[in-house]
Amino acid sequence: MHRASGAGLAELRALETAQAGGADLQSIYRAATVAEAEQQLAELETKWKAYPSVSQVWRRNWARITPFFQYPPDIRRAIYTTNSVESLNRSLRKIIKTRGGFPNQEAALKLLFLALRQAAKKWTMPIITGGKP
Repeated sequence: MHRASGAGLAELRALETAQAGGADLQSIYRAATVAEAEQQLAELETKWKAYPSVSQVWRRNWARITPFFQYPPDIRRAIYTTNSVESLNRSLRKIIKTRGGFPNQEAALKLLFLALRQAAKKWTMPIITGGKP
């Protein structure tokens, strides 16, 4: 969910080597409700005391994370599949960068809208419904 540097990066690397690390993080964003996610985060904090910056990142950004739980599980799964999100962000940044300045905000929004429409034509993978979130 985030990219860290310094000590936080070392901790995340240590987490990557721990088999349970990914499952513990998944239990947070795959929770059915905000309350369940908070409980999972508390369990992560207890279990991963040696890596406090991991849970601190979640706590600092909790207000930005909780709206995610308002979506149905299928949509949430599409959201937390970051490869497609990062690809879309990269293409939007490229469009903005190559165009340079804009006369106003509306012009930039129109360009982004058209870029999103164009990117949507390339999406071939449907959202899997009825599967495990």
